[in-house]
Amino acid sequence: MEELLDLLTERVVERLSERCDCGGDCDEDDDDDIECDCGCDCCDDPDDDTCCCDCHDDDDDDDDDALEDLFDEMDAEEFQNLSHPVAPPDPSNLATYIDHTLLKPTATQDELLKLCDEARQYGFATVCVNSANVEEAAVLLQGSDTVPIAVVGFPLGASLPEVKAYEAREAIRNGAREIDTVINIGALKDRNYQFVLDDIQEVVDAVAPVPVKVIIEASQLDEMQKIIACALSKAAGAAFVKTSTGFTGSGATAEDIALMRQVVGPDMGVKASGGVRTLADAKKMIAAGASRIGASASVAIVMEAEEAKKKEDAPTGEAEKKSNEGK
Repeated sequence: MEELLDLLTERVVERLSERCDCGGDCDEDDDDDIECDCGCDCCDDPDDDTCCCDCHDDDDDDDDDALEDLFDEMDAEEFQNLSHPVAPPDPSNLATYIDHTLLKPTATQDELLKLCDEARQYGFATVCVNSANVEEAAVLLQGSDTVPIAVVGFPLGASLPEVKAYEAREAIRNGAREIDTVINIGALKDRNYQFVLDDIQEVVDAVAPVPVKVIIEASQLDEMQKIIACALSKAAGAAFVKTSTGFTGSGATAEDIALMRQVVGPDMGVKASGGVRTLADAKKMIAAGASRIGASASVAIVMEAEEAKKKEDAPTGEAEKKSNEGK
C-alpha cells in the first residue's frame, strides 16, 4: 500500500511539476533548453521568468504526461489486485442498478416511508438516505432484498476523518449495509494525497467488510484530479467510486463515468449520481460503465423502462395500432 501511495503522489506530483502550462508539448533537453509548440517567442529563452505560458515554472500542473504515467502504473497487477469485487446488477432488470435516493435536508418521515415502499414494490437495489434516517429505513426494508445506505460526511466532505468514521460506524450499528462517503475535495485540490487516502481509509476500515462508495464530486475536479481521486479510492479499499452528491448543481456525465471506469477497472463499482432522471439518462450511464445509478426519479425511470419493454414485446400490428391511437 505504501508503494502504491508513493506511486500516486511522488511520481504524479513530480510529473505535474515538470510540465508546461501552455497546452503544448514542452521537452527539456540536456542543456535545459525547452522546445515548446505553444507558439510564444519567450519559450526560446529558458531563463525568461516572464514567459507568457509559464513553461519554466516548476510549480505548474499540466497533466499531459502525468496522465500517461499514471495509467501505465494503474495497469500494474499490484494495483488491479486492490479491487473490491462488487456483485453485478441484473442486466435484464434496471431496478437492480438503482439506489433509490432521498437526501434532501427537508425529508420527512412520510417521504421516507414512501421511499421504502417504492423500493419494495419495484425491487430497487438500495435506498440511500442521510445517516439520521437509516435506522428507520432499515426497519421499513426488513424482509426485502433492498439494502439501506447511509451517506457520511455529506454533502461537503470537509468533516474530520475521525468524524466520518464515527458516523459510518453508527450508521452500520443502526442498520446501514453500504456507506457513501464524500472525499475531502480541498485536500485533493491541495495535492495532499496522503490525507485524502487516510480520510477514505478511516471510513473503509471503520465499517469493513461493508462496502464503501467514495463520492468524488466530479463536477468540482479537473481530469487529473478525477483520476487521482479514483485511484486513491481504490488504493484505500473502497468498493465504488461515485460521481456526485447532487448538491453542487451538476451531476453525472457519461464522460466522467467512462473515465472513472477506465481508472478503477472492471471489478470495482462505479455509481452515476445526480441528474439521472430518464430512461435515456440511465441507459447512457450504464453504457459508459456505471454499475449503479443514484436517482430520486427512480420510479419514473423504471416505469418508462416497463413501457418501452411492452412496446418491444407487442406484436408489430398491435404496436402500430397503439401508436396510431396515440396520435
